[in-house]
Amino acid sequence: MAQPARFIVVMVYDKTEDGSFVPAFAPMQFEDSPRVLRTARKLSMEHDQVIAWAREIDANTGQYGPPIMVVQSGVEGRTDDE
Repeated sequence: MAQPARFIVVMVYDKTEDGSFVPAFAPMQFEDSPRVLRTARKLSMEHDQVIAWAREIDANTGQYGPPIMVVQSGVEGRTDDE
């Protein structure tokens, strides 16, 4: 029986003048958590919001497990006057 593979995605957002968040660029996929954590920390210093989540994939069935939040940086809906 094969070990489940892990699918890790990092999504980065910048805040617009009207306060909404838009993707800074396309989501990035990673295979290992240490690299995700380093990347997310760096990106959180340059962008308004960084979210990383992971899902396990069962190689035998192709089924995905539930998404698990790995990193969340930035406060959704926050305005500059807060």
